[in-house]
Amino acid sequence: MNTGLLKQILALLFIYIIVIFLNSCKSANYPSHYPDELPNPATIIPESQTQFQGDLEKRLNAILANKYATECDKRNVAEKLELARALDQKKNDLKTYFESITETEKYIRVPLGPTYAMKLRKIEPPTYTWESFSFNWLQLYTVYSKIKSQPISNDWIALSSLTERLVMNDTMRLSGRPYSYDNTFAPLSEKIMSATKKCIDDVYCAEPVFSRDIINYLESNTNLISAFYFFNKQKSNYDEKRNYLKWLYNAVYFDFKYYNDFEKNPYLKRLDETTFELSLNPGPFKGYENEFQNYTEDVWRNDNKRITLRWVDSNAISNMFKLSIFENIDAPASVDINNKILNFVPGMDTKAIAHEMGHVIGFRDRYYETFSYGNCTYTQYANGADIMSDHTSGIVTPDEWNTLDRMYPLN
Repeated sequence: MNTGLLKQILALLFIYIIVIFLNSCKSANYPSHYPDELPNPATIIPESQTQFQGDLEKRLNAILANKYATECDKRNVAEKLELARALDQKKNDLKTYFESITETEKYIRVPLGPTYAMKLRKIEPPTYTWESFSFNWLQLYTVYSKIKSQPISNDWIALSSLTERLVMNDTMRLSGRPYSYDNTFAPLSEKIMSATKKCIDDVYCAEPVFSRDIINYLESNTNLISAFYFFNKQKSNYDEKRNYLKWLYNAVYFDFKYYNDFEKNPYLKRLDETTFELSLNPGPFKGYENEFQNYTEDVWRNDNKRITLRWVDSNAISNMFKLSIFENIDAPASVDINNKILNFVPGMDTKAIAHEMGHVIGFRDRYYETFSYGNCTYTQYANGADIMSDHTSGIVTPDEWNTLDRMYPLN
């Protein structure tokens, strides 16, 4: 064979291999296990405390039977069920051990009305950086494999808490919560909604025009928003493309509202230039109001403004938040917005009281959680300077005080 011709063939073959490789790298951004049928974020089931109730094994089986279950949900089923059963069997022992803890390296136990809390020995100063940590089923099963023959310990408590959280997250994800919003996506979300809405409003448009920074983000991630973008680009049928376009908008809109909405509390009043007053029903904490007063008011104040608590012992007043105790050591303290209940749990961090009061005041969480379909992993991002993001070191930010000034102006 002619040497020059052979070199040309080899060169063309090399170019062909490079093209195939680059295409495979690009397609790797879109996992093959994205299901054709994905939950519509517009029909998401409201988050509630019921997600923390019932045996882990039963709730895990419900996830596996969900019609939207993905490859991530169907992986390592035997290991997941083994872990869930072990924790279900040890539930009472875990509770007994947890209630026996009086102090740790970072915390000491303090009374909190009819229950108790854990107070930081040293309040951490605000850290003006975003920190993240990731967790998935494989990591938790690895921990379980190492400690399953060991007696109940703090490692078991941490494992139980994170497993509860995984089950709750998986349940919410399959009901439609996107889990796509993080601190890098936040600046892009409104631009994505604007471009997508413009296309939806144009009956001849099937693919939105995105700027390069948005395209780079969508093509480098494996979250639900990237999935909708991928299917919109992939489908050739006009109706299918428009359908995924609408779901892309719904997903971004849901996450944007989830983290940025502010719900005014009719029982929060502006008394004067410096003072806001929040009225609450003490519920089972009647007679222990001062403890909550201190843990809340010490955080919700600065040199110029403060929030004070006013207690109203009456169940006849509708839409006023009432304190409650939620008897599940694995459930975090939480606020039920619909039923106006502020749920505290035994052993909670006292600084978490101020965080939960922030929800009663009207703020959403400022820590973000994402889910990657590429590695089946959740990642949480928290800002150490914001009480609504990281309660252990966060404070009330200038932005939050400005929001209160705007939402509750002095008449």
